[in-house]
Amino acid sequence: MDRLKPWHYALFGAAFLALAFTTYRVVFGRSVDLTSKIVLVDVVTGDLFEAKVGGRVAAVLPEKNPETGQFTLLPASQNPAGVWTVSPRYMGSLSPSIKPTAVTGATGEVKVTSSSPKALTLGK
Repeated sequence: MDRLKPWHYALFGAAFLALAFTTYRVVFGRSVDLTSKIVLVDVVTGDLFEAKVGGRVAAVLPEKNPETGQFTLLPASQNPAGVWTVSPRYMGSLSPSIKPTAVTGATGEVKVTSSSPKALTLGK
């Protein structure tokens, strides 16, 4: 077996530094802040709902509207202009029998009925 060459030592040193850096980041790094709530909109009525998520609670899309009993709640976001929108990627999860009358098809803009969301408990 030949002796180690200088570039072997450089490689081992780089590997040690990478391992030390990764260990430091895992042990002392900041944790990722996950969201604790989600805003959902009823794509038929335009009602906004806010639900707590995290831990053992998750939203299954589309979520069931507690007032109508239909699975019409999808995630919504508000842009800087104050307009609520639904991403087109979620619209495909609706049942074909659901007609999203509160959503503009091309832009995903939602005609909301109120500015503040109602409380919603997931999983019930």
